[in-house]
Amino acid sequence: MRLGLYSSCGDLTCEDLPGSCGHEETDAGTFARWGVSYLKYDYCHVVDMQTDANGGKQFPSQTPPFLYIGITPLDEPGKEAGYAAETAEVSGGVRVEDGALRGLSCNAGWALFRVNAPSAGTYSLAVCYQKSFSERRQFALAAVNDADDYELWFPRSSGWSETGRVHVNIKLNQGENTIRFYNPVTGQKEDSYLRYRRMERGSLPPPGVWGTTSATPGIRFWPAMKQQTACGSFSAPARTTTLTCSKWA
Repeated sequence: MRLGLYSSCGDLTCEDLPGSCGHEETDAGTFARWGVSYLKYDYCHVVDMQTDANGGKQFPSQTPPFLYIGITPLDEPGKEAGYAAETAEVSGGVRVEDGALRGLSCNAGWALFRVNAPSAGTYSLAVCYQKSFSERRQFALAAVNDADDYELWFPRSSGWSETGRVHVNIKLNQGENTIRFYNPVTGQKEDSYLRYRRMERGSLPPPGVWGTTSATPGIRFWPAMKQQTACGSFSAPARTTTLTCSKWA
C-alpha cells in the first residue's frame, strides 16, 4: 500500500484548507519525510480568490524599473560590485530611460548584465528598483549563464519611498557570468507553470530518503506529473523524473 496526498498551488485547496503557495519547499520536504508516493496537485483558489498571494486574476506579469544590480560575495558583505542600468544589453521592448531599465513586464523582452566573479561560489544578487504605487507583488526571473534561474519578488508598495532593493542568492562561476532578467508571465499558462515548478523543484529527495545517501540530480521525489486540465490538475503514478508542463518559448 502506498500513501497519496492532495494539495494546491494556491493559498487554499478546493475544500478551503491551506494550500502550498509560498511553502512549496517545506511541503515537499514534509511529504518526503512522511513517505508519500503520490501527489495530486491542483490549481484551486488561484484565479478566483483575491486572497491569493499573486492577487487572484492579476497574474504576476508586471516588473518594476531596475536602477542597478549588485553582486556581493557572501563571505565579504562589504564588497558589492555594482552594475548600472546603462551597462545592460536589452532586447524587444526593454529600454533604458531616465537611468532605469523599463519594459520588462509581460514577456516584452530581456535585459542582460555581464558580471565578474573573483571565484566560483554563492553570491548575493541585489536589484535596486524604482518604486511606484502597486497593490500587488511584482515579479522577474534572473537566469544565470542561461542555465539556472531564480525568482525575484518585489513587494507591493505605497510608493512613499522612491527606491527599494530585493536580494536572492545565486551561483556564479569564476570569471565572467551573464544574468538575464525577464518576466515570461502574460497569463494563466505561465503562472501555472511557475507554481508547479516550485513544488517539483522542492521535491528532490534529501539525503537518506528512499535509501539514498545523497540527493541525486534529476531524480524527483514526485513522479512525472501530467497536466490533466487547463487549470492544471496533476497526478503522480510512479516515482520517475520531472514535471511535464509546457514552458514558455
